[in-house]
Amino acid sequence: MRTILISIMTFFVFYSSGFAQTLEDRIKILEEALKKQEETIKAQQKLIEELKAEMKQVKPPEQQAAGQPKEVLSPAVQEPQRAATLDKVKEALLPKEGEPKREILSYQAGGATLRLIDVSFDALIAAGASTLRDEPLQFLEGGGHDPRKRGFTVQNIELSFMGAVDPYFNAEAHLIYFLDPISGESNFELEEAFFTTQKLPYGLQLKGGHFFTEFGMINPQHPHQWQWQDQPIINTRLFGPDGMRGPGFRLGWFTPLPWFSEVYFGMQNANGETMASFLANEEFIEERPIGGRPFVNRDVRSLKDLVYLGRWT
Repeated sequence: MRTILISIMTFFVFYSSGFAQTLEDRIKILEEALKKQEETIKAQQKLIEELKAEMKQVKPPEQQAAGQPKEVLSPAVQEPQRAATLDKVKEALLPKEGEPKREILSYQAGGATLRLIDVSFDALIAAGASTLRDEPLQFLEGGGHDPRKRGFTVQNIELSFMGAVDPYFNAEAHLIYFLDPISGESNFELEEAFFTTQKLPYGLQLKGGHFFTEFGMINPQHPHQWQWQDQPIINTRLFGPDGMRGPGFRLGWFTPLPWFSEVYFGMQNANGETMASFLANEEFIEERPIGGRPFVNRDVRSLKDLVYLGRWT
């Protein structure tokens, strides 16, 4: 049977920021930020007035007397004037040496600085029509966030947090929500939550937590980062509908070669619904068996029961 599937993707990205430990801390931080902004605006306004005054002192060519020779400044005179104007602009716009960075949210804890870098909200919603009913469409699209329903599909709604403990490590957390295309049941998941170090010697970096396995170019990407609307079929077959991810660690080494080169080595748990090609779990095998093989429940008994990653880019 010939199938016609038309889909339109709507992608929204909203950014927001602003968290504080208590209401009093939040108000204090906002007051300090507003005060610094007012000081910056006043300094910029003063600079603008000074530049306007300097421009008024220079007569335009049409206002010069007829026959009066035009005054042409030599490069030796023009260059110091240009440099002086540039210094005024830098003084007004750039922070002075020793002045603390102007941040909306930061907290000093001993020798470290806790910072909230970014909070983002991404929504991926699709609308489509097909000559087939909804049930056969479930087998046409195998990805967990694919548009597998006539009408509207809430493919993925993601809330992300990014922070840092300077100068030691960064941290990220990605929470997702989506609707089951058939039952309409709401689903909440912790997609990723991990840290990456920033101050290890010899070009080393350690990543730990729950994260996508950095295998290939597509698997580590979130659905709103795709350049298409559904997950490639080869990724669905190899890594499962939700991609290959799990708790573990990854050690990276930035090699001292004359070109960009990194070496990765990682270990992750091999069981769970997001490890489709490995131990997986009984529920996943019942819903989407791989090659008709029966499910065998295995515990982690040794290092061979884990998933390993080796990559050189």
